[in-house]
Amino acid sequence: MLDLLNKAMRLSKEITELFDREEWDKAQQLQQQRELLLNQLPNTELPSDSHALAKINTLSIEIKTITKEQLVISTARKDALLQQIKNNNRSKKMKTAYGD
Repeated sequence: MLDLLNKAMRLSKEITELFDREEWDKAQQLQQQRELLLNQLPNTELPSDSHALAKINTLSIEIKTITKEQLVISTARKDALLQQIKNNNRSKKMKTAYGD
């Protein structure tokens, strides 16, 4: 389990870096990879070692925090794209209404 979470954390950090560079397609691919990793977690056994459990808890919280931050960025990106589409549609309507 710890290995899966470490991999998910690395992917989360890479996704944030890709967001910063506005490499949305690559970020989406990594998000899908991270999702596959996280979906494997319920099928893995929890370690009995208290140190490993503490590390799992810490990683889980960090991944959740990063994911929330990424959701905010994604939502802002989506809103910006929708606004751009609206503006383009409005521009097309104006050109059609008043001619070129």
